[in-house]
Parts: sequence; structure tokens; C-alpha cells
Amino acid sequence: MSDALHRTTKVLFVSVNTPDYPTATYIINPDLSAVTGWANKYWEITGDVVTLMDAAARDAVDAAIAAQLITDTHAELTNEVDGALPLGVDIRALLQNANRRSNYIINRLVEMQNRVQAMLDSTGGVANMRVDGLAVPISPTTTRPLPEAIQAYKDDISAGLAN
Repeated sequence: MSDALHRTTKVLFVSVNTPDYPTATYIINPDLSAVTGWANKYWEITGDVVTLMDAAARDAVDAAIAAQLITDTHAELTNEVDGALPLGVDIRALLQNANRRSNYIINRLVEMQNRVQAMLDSTGGVANMRVDGLAVPISPTTTRPLPEAIQAYKDDISAGLAN
């Protein structure tokens, strides 16, 4: 029984029947003393000799593995998101549209609040406001400052309470 090391995959098979492992593909009874304690990804095979890569080559192997891991992770996450959504749904576009809608509504509210404030300023207050020549039966109420009102509306949108 002998050991056989695959020349390409660097997988070591221990105590195998030697005739089952052709020497073109395997090194029979390789000397692994130069690579003891190192992962086989850092081994170099030249002929029947197994040596350890230099530090620069090991760093290059690690960088390639890290890059592949990032690529695989990105692909996995993309596939997971695509699989969880109906076909053709673009989350980024949905969020952009929702933000545009929210900004439009907030801008319209600010515009209306400014118009009401201008009417109040021009009439001298709620008691003096008239619509189409009729007195408006409005009781004075307390109002929030504009930034507080906008934040409250944004909170309502986030909670799904605003229409």
C-alpha cells in the first residue's frame, strides 16, 4: 500500500492500491516534508517534487480566494433577492418611486401650509377669514411647527398610516 497525490487537485490518498493510480496523474509516495503544516492550496508540484510556494505566491492565492468569495457572495445575495421577488421587480426603482411620492406629498403640504399662513397673515387671523363672501366657521387650533409637522407626516408614511 502506498500514498498517492493527485497532481492537479493536490488531494492525498493514503494507503491505496498503487496500480489504480496512474503516475501521469498521481505522484506515488510523495515527499511532503517541505509542506508539512501548510494547506495544499499553497503547494507547488514540479515533476514529482512537492514544494511550498513563496510568500508572494501564497498572498496571490489568498487574494484570488477572497475575490472569488466576494463574487460568490454577491451572486448568492442577488439570486436570493431575485428569487424572493416577482419577476421584473426592481427594488431600487420601487424605493426611488416611493421617495419621489413622499417628497411630492411633503412639498404639497408645505405649499398648502404656506398658502394658509399667507391667508391668515393677509386677513388678520382665523376670525376674519372669508370664503366666497361667507364667514368661515373655524375655531382656532394649535398648530405644530413646520419641521415637526413634516416629521410627523414622514412617520405616518413609514407606518403606513398616510394615504
